Amino acid sequence: MHRRAVPAMAVALSLAALAPRMATAAASEDIEFVAEHLPEVAMANRYSSLPVWSSLGQDGEPQASGRYTPGLMLGYSRTSTGNLSLAGPALGVSMRRRLGATWSATGFGFYDRATFSGRGDLRPLRTVAFTSVPLPLPAPATFDSRGGHMTHDGIGLAFTHRSDGPRLGRHDWVMGLQVEQVQLRGYEFDYRILAGPALGTTGVIGFDGDYRHVTPFGGIEFPRPHGRWTLSPHALLAVPFPRRGILTRITGPGFDLSGDTDAVGNGKHFGDASLALGVNATYEPWGLSVDLGSTLTQATLERLVHVGIDTNWTLAVGWRF
Repeated sequence: MHRRAVPAMAVALSLAALAPRMATAAASEDIEFVAEHLPEVAMANRYSSLPVWSSLGQDGEPQASGRYTPGLMLGYSRTSTGNLSLAGPALGVSMRRRLGATWSATGFGFYDRATFSGRGDLRPLRTVAFTSVPLPLPAPATFDSRGGHMTHDGIGLAFTHRSDGPRLGRHDWVMGLQVEQVQLRGYEFDYRILAGPALGTTGVIGFDGDYRHVTPFGGIEFPRPHGRWTLSPHALLAVPFPRRGILTRITGPGFDLSGDTDAVGNGKHFGDASLALGVNATYEPWGLSVDLGSTLTQATLERLVHVGIDTNWTLAVGWRF
């Protein structure tokens, strides 16, 4: 989130002077700032597509025969900032059981894998994971991704309760808990400083790490049948615990440093609370569901929540068997 001030005026002026000679305009957010936000947005995209909705069906009964209803979710998302991006597929599975006319329980698991990419990204080189770095920072620089990937996996349990009242009409309350982890591997960038005392200096800055969270969540859904279709607007709040410091490694001429923003007193920033909004459109005869609302809201909301993100889109399709 908003944890850093805009880089020094000298850096901004240097970037402005270089911009006409660059293929793309310089971003004001520094590399560590956006390196945190890319995987956090991917986490938020997952929260928006947890397989916990419409577990009681149109009439309070599961839509598949028997006491158990298996489900499968496939998705894809892409998030970008400047010339850098994180994109990849998502997989989710679930098993639902009716506990009564108004209650159901859903056990679920997910595994998402996305790849980092991008070259020629122009923004400040800056890090707050160290007390000092043997470079005059912040400094304008270009960044080329070395590739690398993010995996995000977890398991959870959710309970759904159906209510019907004069104000809200038929609606489902959802509450649950999941255990999740994010692994960043090969998440590194080659940098070259473009101006100032360290002009021409090259090195690598990377953000490999493991982040584990216990995440309670809760939400509400409004299933509305329309013939063979059900439209289900929903909202869900997920709050991962604990928040963690950003792990950073930077190399340059004669130095190789590893640090943690929390360890040096600059805060725990990884693991943001997320509000996910969506509208599922489900074709009941097939048990096929597309979350049209999450596609729209994730594309707009995350750009406001995580400053520096230029584009974000996600698509999730689910089946009940």
